[in-house]
Amino acid sequence: MLTSFFSSSKPIHVIIVICFMTLGFILAQIDVVTATTSWPEMLQMVGMWLVYIAAMFVLNFIVQKNDLTKRNTYRILLFAAFTAALPMALIRFEILLSGFFILLAIRRIISLRSGLAIERKLFDASFWIAIASLFYFWAILFYLVLFLAIVYYVSYVIRYWLIPLVGAGCVAILASCYLLYREDGAALLLGYLDGISFDFKAFNSPKLLVATAFFTGIFLWSVINYVKEMQKATLKARSVYVLVLAFTIIAMVIVILNTQKTGGALYFLIPMLSVIVTTYIERAKGQVFKEALLWLIVLLPFAIYVL
Repeated sequence: MLTSFFSSSKPIHVIIVICFMTLGFILAQIDVVTATTSWPEMLQMVGMWLVYIAAMFVLNFIVQKNDLTKRNTYRILLFAAFTAALPMALIRFEILLSGFFILLAIRRIISLRSGLAIERKLFDASFWIAIASLFYFWAILFYLVLFLAIVYYVSYVIRYWLIPLVGAGCVAILASCYLLYREDGAALLLGYLDGISFDFKAFNSPKLLVATAFFTGIFLWSVINYVKEMQKATLKARSVYVLVLAFTIIAMVIVILNTQKTGGALYFLIPMLSVIVTTYIERAKGQVFKEALLWLIVLLPFAIYVL
């Protein structure tokens, strides 16, 4: 059974998840793969796959390092299944890169609770968020999570509030140098900025509609349990729950605001959604129910591709 098999953390579980992610990635790229003949395009696809796999490892490290869930592989299995159900995200290199850099930022943000190397962690987090926004503009909203972490952990030191501005400024300087070097720098700058759109016609697509409805439903189902667990936690541990929820809410806002309503922005929701749902599965009563839920999640990508 899936629940018992993935209830522990062993190398074989990671290998199986990587195979699952690779299959989902290939299915998402199948049209491109069949039409691709040049080496640069093939190398780009390999690079996309490596970034995708690396994101899973970073998420797993974040969860293990900060005890966000128990010691199991549910979170990476859920990450694999949820992302495989979003082929519209897996074919866009900018979303995969932006999501990877946001995970690097989240790693530094959550580690602020240790009270060690605060300046370096604040700079790193702001730097990675700024880099992520270069690939996907609305990723810049994750600065709100960073400032929320400052409120929780280090609000008593004024200079800590200024460090994120320094990190963002460094990226802005580097980006400005690149734009000056490029002859089409002005066009690139205009392409970086994104507007706001509330046109959700694209969500009428069966594939996108099913994925969105499933993610929304399972989030609402599991977040209630997550809030209950947060209330039971100590004050120090409760801040991490708040940051996870804040990250999820910001990701939802990005899905709502961005102009490119292809569903790719749902990729930003997946990492912390995997944590929240994993927490629910760990504490849910009824083995049959948990088994059915996990199978439903694992089979979701294949149902998406059949539509």
